[in-house]
Amino acid sequence: MRLDRRDRVAGHPIKKARDFLNYVFRDDEKNAAYVERMAADEAKWFGKDSPAVLGDLLARGWIKKGERIPTLSVAPLEITATFELTEIGKRARIAKLLAPCPRAKGEAIIAGLLKRVDEVNARSELMFFVEELRLFGSMIDPSVEMVGDVDVAVSLVRRKPPKGKGLVEWNEQRAVASGRSSLSFRDIICYGETEVRRLLKARVALLSLHDVSELELIGTKSETLFILEPGSIAKFERASGRSTRKD
Repeated sequence: MRLDRRDRVAGHPIKKARDFLNYVFRDDEKNAAYVERMAADEAKWFGKDSPAVLGDLLARGWIKKGERIPTLSVAPLEITATFELTEIGKRARIAKLLAPCPRAKGEAIIAGLLKRVDEVNARSELMFFVEELRLFGSMIDPSVEMVGDVDVAVSLVRRKPPKGKGLVEWNEQRAVASGRSSLSFRDIICYGETEVRRLLKARVALLSLHDVSELELIGTKSETLFILEPGSIAKFERASGRSTRKD
């Protein structure tokens, strides 16, 4: 994920908002920040604009409201309101800032991705095929001439394993075939999905791939780029498994 360095969050530079997320949401607090501390931090970072900044971050889906119950052994337990960092927010707080690119370049990136989707779906040895692509972000607004990342949500569906082969064995086979070394056990047992995502990404710096579930989380507008026609993938190749990974 990359951020347009010209972007503003409630009038403040995007870098300032990104750094704020890094400062407030600390891993040792399980990505939950107490309202009391946040109020003080917001005032320090954004002054009277604090409510507007939080509202913008909520609208972007970078943070969400939650609850946290202190684990105290004395006095009645009290539920304290919190803000929690979402999966998209976790990426945003470490995202690099970039200059926007011309829309024509974004359209070329989309054309290349669609070509790779056809190639992936034609390869029966791969463990997953692409069922749907949905475009969101600045690319869906035709009035925007200079865009940031090309944000695409991907829905992957797992193929049915070859007869007599389990999923772990199939993942291991794909990992070995890749020639990659020093893979962890987790890398190996998830390799089939990682392989397909890597093929789709193709090291295109301005292409940002997401899971379709992220669109549901943030409720943002999107456009269908690709949807698999019924019968395009033989029924015997389709398994019940579906990708739910959030990159």
